[in-house]
Amino acid sequence: MAGPLLAAACFLLLPETYATGPSTQAEFTVAGRATLAMVAWMATWWMTEAVDIEVTALLPIAIFPLLGIASIANATEPYASDVIYLFMGGFILGLAIERWGWTAGSPSSPCGSRARALARWSRASWSPRRS
Repeated sequence: MAGPLLAAACFLLLPETYATGPSTQAEFTVAGRATLAMVAWMATWWMTEAVDIEVTALLPIAIFPLLGIASIANATEPYASDVIYLFMGGFILGLAIERWGWTAGSPSSPCGSRARALARWSRASWSPRRS
């Protein structure tokens, strides 16, 4: 509850203009104040662990379009990097291999004895030589 309350207080207490120099003022847009309020909300939830970290990480996807900070496409763009999908696919494959017991050392491995023979050969041929 502290995160949303802090965000609301932050948004309402931030000025609409700020000084950029001795005699110049700049507008602090609604989207800018809302973004800073979201930073306060997310930082509070991360530090206090009020909710799971995954929920906190996905908060911008739900809140940014509602507050007019960014469109749904722009809010989800950082979550859709090619590298993220590459790692996610690797993790899913790793979990499936572990779940079904298809590790190289198990007898039911789809790689079978060839993988074990290759592993033994690579260990033997790449081991450090002692004088």
